[in-house]
Amino acid sequence: MPATFTSFDLGTFGNGLSTISVEANEEGVASANFVASGGVGTLVNLLAASPVAAERVEFRVRVLASEEGVQ
Repeated sequence: MPATFTSFDLGTFGNGLSTISVEANEEGVASANFVASGGVGTLVNLLAASPVAAERVEFRVRVLASEEGVQ
């Protein structure tokens, strides 16, 4: 089944966009890589949803600065 991840703050997924649709694996688990970009505050709001599910999942990801930049 498909799942769509969307960022409401700065940053991109593996496709270079603020949203990405992926297929879940055999266990029904979907995942996507997200990279925070410059100007991101300490929290990034992400949403995961699927057209075959009534619920959606909201994530608040804490972005930490390192010596190399944002991580």
